[in-house]
Amino acid sequence: MKSGFTEALLDQVTSCEARIDAERGLPAELVEALHGEHAFRLLIPRAAGGVELPFPDYLLWIRELAMRDASTAWCVNQSAVIGTTTLWLHADLVKKIWADPRQSIANGPPLTATLDVRPEGGVANADWGFSSGCRHARLISGAVRRTSDQLWRVIFFRPDQAQFIDDWDVAGLRGTASFRFSVRDLVVPPEMTADLGGQPAFDAPMTRLATGLSFAVSFASLALGVARRGLDSTIDLASGKKPIYARDSLKDDGTVQHRLGELEARWRSARAWLDDAVAEVWDAIQQQPRMTAEQRIAWRLCGTHVIRESVAVMQGCYQICGSSGIYRTHDLHRPWADMQVISQHVQGREQYYAMVGRWLLGHPYEYGPLT
Repeated sequence: MKSGFTEALLDQVTSCEARIDAERGLPAELVEALHGEHAFRLLIPRAAGGVELPFPDYLLWIRELAMRDASTAWCVNQSAVIGTTTLWLHADLVKKIWADPRQSIANGPPLTATLDVRPEGGVANADWGFSSGCRHARLISGAVRRTSDQLWRVIFFRPDQAQFIDDWDVAGLRGTASFRFSVRDLVVPPEMTADLGGQPAFDAPMTRLATGLSFAVSFASLALGVARRGLDSTIDLASGKKPIYARDSLKDDGTVQHRLGELEARWRSARAWLDDAVAEVWDAIQQQPRMTAEQRIAWRLCGTHVIRESVAVMQGCYQICGSSGIYRTHDLHRPWADMQVISQHVQGREQYYAMVGRWLLGHPYEYGPLT
C-alpha cells in the first residue's frame, strides 16, 4: 500500500470544506476518497492489513491535512490512532477487521462505563462522549471498567448496537460529528474485549507507545496545521489591508510587523520541538518494549505545550486581522473557530505542566490514561 495523501485528495478536502461545516460530517465521496488513500489504517502494521506509516511521517501528513480542514484531519487522526487498539485482539480477528477496505473506528472517553463478566461474555452498560467520526465508522470502541476487579478493558461493537445522541452544537470542528453514545445490557463476546495492559497480537512500534500520548503529539501536530493556516491567512490579509482610521497599512505598521515575526517564531519553535521529540522517541522505541517515564514526560509536555502555543498563535492572528476576521466568509474564521474547540480538548489541559513539574521535583511519575 502507498502512504501519504495526494494533492488531489487535499484539493478535494478543500472543496468540501463548506459542506463539512454545514452538514456536520464528512461527505460520503470524501470518506470514499480517504479510504482510497488508506487514511484510516495508516498506523496499522502491514501484517494486519495496514500501511505501517512511520509515526513521524504520519504526523506530517496530519498537519498538512489540518491546513486544509481541521474536522477531516481530526476524524482521520482519531480513527487512525484508536485503530491501533484493535491490535490487542486475537490476530485472526485483527486481520478480519482490517480486511474491510472501508474500515474506520470511532470511540469516546468514558463517562460512566461498566462491564459485568458473565459466562456468556461481558455485559456492558456505558455512556461515552465525543465520538468523532461516528457517522462513517464501521466499528465502535469504548473503555469500560470491570465490576469484579475495577480493571479497565476496551470493548468493540457495531454502531447499530449503540444509541447515539446528537449534542454536537458547537462553533468549531463541526464536521467531526462528535456525538455522545451509550449501550445498555450489551453482551460483548470475550474475543471483542481487549486488555491494553497485556501483550498485543502484533508487536509493532505503535503498540509500544502509550496510546494517550500518541494522541497528545498527533493532535498537537494537527493544531500546528490549523495555526499555520491561520498565519498564512493573516499574512495574506496584512499584505493588502489598510484599517479604517489608520495612518498605515498593516504591512507598514511596525507593531504588526513585530507581532507577525513573533508569531512566526513561536510556530516554528513549536514545530521544531514536536518534530524532534517525536523522532527521538520513535527511533528509540524500535529497540524498546515500551516507553520510559522520561519519554512519556517528553511527549506529555511537548504535546500540551505545542497545542497551547498553536492556540496562542491563532489568537494573535485574530487580533491582527481585526474586524475582517469576525466574518464567517473570511478564510481566518474557520481555523479560528476550530482552534477554540481544540483549545478545550483534554490533551491541551494546562494541568499537565504541573504534573511535569512534580516529576522534575522528584515526585513519582503519574501513570494514567493520558500519561
